[in-house]
Amino acid sequence: MEEKQWGNPSPIGLGALGLVTVLFGLMLGGHVPPANMAVVAAFLFAGALAQIITGIVDLKRGDTVAGCLMTTFGCLFMVGPSLTFLFALLKLGTPAPMLGYINIYLGLLLGIYMIPFIRAPWMMFIIAPIGMAALIMVGLAELGYHAFAQPASIAFFVFTFWAFYMAAAALAGAVGIKLPLGRAIAPMK
Repeated sequence: MEEKQWGNPSPIGLGALGLVTVLFGLMLGGHVPPANMAVVAAFLFAGALAQIITGIVDLKRGDTVAGCLMTTFGCLFMVGPSLTFLFALLKLGTPAPMLGYINIYLGLLLGIYMIPFIRAPWMMFIIAPIGMAALIMVGLAELGYHAFAQPASIAFFVFTFWAFYMAAAALAGAVGIKLPLGRAIAPMK
């Protein structure tokens, strides 16, 4: 019996990413009271599950780049901070300065994805440098360079709108509608 082909899970992972980046943008902008951190932690964890499942399905479908990106950031960008916030709420430790170093690392890791994304449409490519800048700025803010918090907040909101557009493009593509994503920066010859 022939196995059915898996559908594109990208809208699930991108929806989760959009929610998490808007939460980070609100937090960095000072719009989330400390009493709401448990809610943020819960949604980070839920977003992590969505991204990890998306990544595994992408890998099953043979999309190495998307699968690795979604799974890695589901684990490290969402599960890690959600547990960190939970531990801080339970007074089991403080995330500073480690979370700052980790976010800088994640920014650099996301920068590596510029390599395969150079062959993708520019709308897909652009998130790697924006995300890299956002994560490095939030890392620096967490290390005490607070002037980086506001630009990081704005970068996370840009990240959110990107995630919404890319989710819409993936959903539209599932029903034969093509939303523009631009040309590849370095198309394959």
